Amino acid sequence: MSNETGELDLQAILKKAEQQTDFPDVPLDEFTPPTYEEWKEACITLLKGAPFDKKMYTKTYEGITFDPMYFRKDTEDILPKESFPGMGDYLRGAQPSGYVGKPWGIAQDILIGYYCDVDGDDTIKMDPSELKYAEWVRREDIVLQPTNHSLTNEMMTMFKNGMK
Repeated sequence: MSNETGELDLQAILKKAEQQTDFPDVPLDEFTPPTYEEWKEACITLLKGAPFDKKMYTKTYEGITFDPMYFRKDTEDILPKESFPGMGDYLRGAQPSGYVGKPWGIAQDILIGYYCDVDGDDTIKMDPSELKYAEWVRREDIVLQPTNHSLTNEMMTMFKNGMK
């Protein structure tokens, strides 16, 4: 779909996509997927002697270890089978076009709270390239967020109520 200048009209394409309710069956047999062993062998070659287990497994702060690669059999039981973005239970998003027209927001400000006992000069020295604002607040003067949907607010509430 092109506009009068011959350029692609992205809004028209997105509007048409949002109205689509019937999707063709797309075969995924153009390439033969590698077996885990084939994939691992290729990785070991590319790692040039670095230990596969150390480089390829990712452990989160929560102690969850992610495998280096997942196959369809690993996710078959949890993937949506009969839904598409913008349809049905909206499990895959409310719009068929996903976030193309409305990208995910990025928080510009993050509320962070620390507590400490001041010993000496209480002048705050902050790097303006790292922080926008910093201040000392007495425990009883802490202003909490209206909802308790963040770990920071929970910690501030506990501190305000006298817990460390």
